[in-house]
Amino acid sequence: MSPAPAPSLSAESAAFFAARSAYGRYLATVDAIGADGGVGAERIDPYAAPNQRSNLVVAFESMHKEGIRTTGSVVIAGETLAGYREYPGRRQAVRMRACLDLSATRVVDAAGVDLTSQARQDRVPYDVVLSTRESADGRFLVESSRSLPELAPC
Repeated sequence: MSPAPAPSLSAESAAFFAARSAYGRYLATVDAIGADGGVGAERIDPYAAPNQRSNLVVAFESMHKEGIRTTGSVVIAGETLAGYREYPGRRQAVRMRACLDLSATRVVDAAGVDLTSQARQDRVPYDVVLSTRESADGRFLVESSRSLPELAPC
C-alpha cells in the first residue's frame, strides 16, 4: 500500500484562510453575546462545534446570572498555521496559533463599573482548532479555543 499523498499547499492555504475567516466571525459573535450580558447564546451555533458551544453557553449563563457584560471587541493581532489535516469525505481540520488583542475589551457590571482584572494581559496567545467535521454544509466550526498562559504574550 502506498502512502497517502501529502496535502497540496493550495488546499492547506485555502483551508487556513477559510478557518481564519470563520474564527473572526466566531469572535465577533462572542463579543456581541458578551455585550448583551450572555443573552442570546444560541447566536454562536453557526460558528461553534457542539462541545465548544456547550462550554460557551455555560460561560454566558454565568455572565447573565452575575449581571456582567463585556464591552469592546477582541482583535486577531496575528495568526500562524500550526497544523492541517484532511479527513475522508473532504473534511478538514486546521490548528492555528492566534494572538488575540484584548486591550479594547472590558468586563463591566450593571452599573458600568469596570471589573476587568488588572493582571489581565492585553495580548494573549491562543491555540485554536477549527474543522468541517461537524458541519453539515462544510463550514469551519471552532472545536476548541484555549489560551496558552505558559507562553509569553504575543
